[in-house]
Amino acid sequence: MGPRHWGAAKAALLLLAAAQAALVAAARPGAIEVSADINNGAPAPAGVFDFMVRIKLPYDDGAGNVVWKHSCGGALISPTAVLTAAHCVVMEPEGLLPADVFMLENRGVPYAASGVIVHPNYNASALDGWNQELKDRFVTAPPPDYDLAVIKLAAPVPDPKLIQLPSPDLQLTVGEVVEVAGWGRTDGSEDSPASDTLLYAQLQLVAPFDWNDQGAPGTCPMPSFPDMVCALNAQTGANACAGDSGGPLFIRDYATGNATIVGIVSNGPSCSDVDYGFYTNVLLYANEIQVWIAA
Repeated sequence: MGPRHWGAAKAALLLLAAAQAALVAAARPGAIEVSADINNGAPAPAGVFDFMVRIKLPYDDGAGNVVWKHSCGGALISPTAVLTAAHCVVMEPEGLLPADVFMLENRGVPYAASGVIVHPNYNASALDGWNQELKDRFVTAPPPDYDLAVIKLAAPVPDPKLIQLPSPDLQLTVGEVVEVAGWGRTDGSEDSPASDTLLYAQLQLVAPFDWNDQGAPGTCPMPSFPDMVCALNAQTGANACAGDSGGPLFIRDYATGNATIVGIVSNGPSCSDVDYGFYTNVLLYANEIQVWIAA
């Protein structure tokens, strides 16, 4: 349960980033380890998810070499900007990771990062107390969590395939079909195998947890933050999982193929136990994201 990114070896990562910055910089242009899927998902068709970005971090392989390992997903929203989750770029208690520890892959090509912008109200410790603890601690909805960030690229992606930000008049409806994609674990176990293949799944939006009628039919069975949406696939059990954090939840115009991001994979219970998860509602932050793109 909790944020859906790889949590292991954080301390080792931070020591490596601090002590071997030069080695990391030198390693970036070279060979990249593709090491780390949507639970019950299907392989993504070629050319349909070209806005997807894979975020990697450097690790020591034990022999003094830097290897790049999958950490989170993201979505290309401009030639030089990737939208992701704040908890993918902020670690507790260390804080915001420096831009030069990130490698971002789009269509298999690596890109360096030049900067990171996190929502100023993001509370890194809030995600640790969500779900059942959140339900026990609050009698009404807790404050928003602001789990979103933008990573700026050092160089623009040529011929970029962008995901669109939502228009001001876009409204989401309960039962609406959405898609999610990522490279995270296939189930909730710590030793779950990873996939080199981008997977995707179709989900449906669910009405949020009802604090006045807890367990009401058709509502999300557990609470999350009010700036998040709940989505699931009750038929297949498809769900975002650990390692999918930061990836997009989106709607697609099947006539044009264009995709519009409406959520960011944020948190959820163990994906081996439940079929739902929580996503930062991008509709609430589209104006701020536009400002970050221009920054």
